[in-house]
Amino acid sequence: MQPLSVLVADPHALFRDIAAHQLADQDGMQIIGMAGSGASTLQAVVDTCPDVLFLGLDFQDIHGIQIISTLRERNLPLRIIAFGGENRPEFIRCVLDAGADAYLLKDEANPLLVESVHRLFAGEKGWFRPQ
Repeated sequence: MQPLSVLVADPHALFRDIAAHQLADQDGMQIIGMAGSGASTLQAVVDTCPDVLFLGLDFQDIHGIQIISTLRERNLPLRIIAFGGENRPEFIRCVLDAGADAYLLKDEANPLLVESVHRLFAGEKGWFRPQ
């Protein structure tokens, strides 16, 4: 079975590195790229066709919600796990309505990164919180 290809995109290099390292240590997942801006995220998705995109939302050039909408308009077959610092339900609903499959709070993301991929491919969607 082919490993799931994962692209990690976030404006903060430290978070990208930590997330990529944690995910790369898992059997069945392969990091195929990282991106640090909205424009480079859109280009990397086109270039690499990942199975999963971990997407931070606070890029300086293009907001993550716009990235999600753009990718969904292109009908690309990828799962999007968005993460950010906002915990207001109405904001998270906007992220999910734009087309994200799941949302993680950055403060809670570390223990949930790997679990969120498994939950997503098991059919769950929505705001993932620690259990």
